[in-house]
Amino acid sequence: MANTITPISKQRLSDNLAQTIGSFITNNRFAAGERLPSIIELSRLFGVGPPTLREAIKKLETYGVVRVKHGSGIYVSDNHSRLFISNPTVLKGLPVKKVLLDLIDARLSLEMQTVSLAARNISPEHIQKMENLLMKEEESSGNDDLLNQTNISFHLEIAAASGNVVLHQMLSVLLSVYRDEQQFLSKLYRSSEQEHCQHLKIYEALRSKNKKLAPERMKNHLTWVRKSIENWCPDENRQINE
Repeated sequence: MANTITPISKQRLSDNLAQTIGSFITNNRFAAGERLPSIIELSRLFGVGPPTLREAIKKLETYGVVRVKHGSGIYVSDNHSRLFISNPTVLKGLPVKKVLLDLIDARLSLEMQTVSLAARNISPEHIQKMENLLMKEEESSGNDDLLNQTNISFHLEIAAASGNVVLHQMLSVLLSVYRDEQQFLSKLYRSSEQEHCQHLKIYEALRSKNKKLAPERMKNHLTWVRKSIENWCPDENRQINE
């Protein structure tokens, strides 16, 4: 299995750019609510193309550093001075397997809370969104990138259904910061039929607002992912920044 998996890539340009824009905001003392230069102006300033700039801005929006008002511009948020999280792929010397185990353990802790709250607070709108994602997941068999994206969207929708905006944001940031690791992980345990079946069971428990069964099924799902990591035997010398 290991020979079919591409090692996690190095930190992406958009990650570096997001850090640079964060420093630009701080160093130039932009205040909360103040409008930043346009996408075109920022692209010229930092010497990158608009698509890369937009990806970096999207990251900053996820972290709560900026707010994007379509048709108006990019604005500094009230949380612009928060501690900025570095992309973990720059940490040298850490074996891939340990990072993946740490990631799934963090998700277990966080998502047991989100699914428990979702079983109590889920709305018809969230149920419909989950149904749509499950249909998309079923139709995406064979497309690993699309399956990974749909997988993440399904788990984020559960967090949104929890009604706790902080937990939702925490999971969103976690999956965004560890995006490369999550993609690597999805290829490691990928079994689209089994994963879809597990997601469907979680959805059914949430739809019926079963407060006992929903967290139990989420735990079973993420524990299954963890066992896939434990059973993986990578090259002992492989590291994240390979």
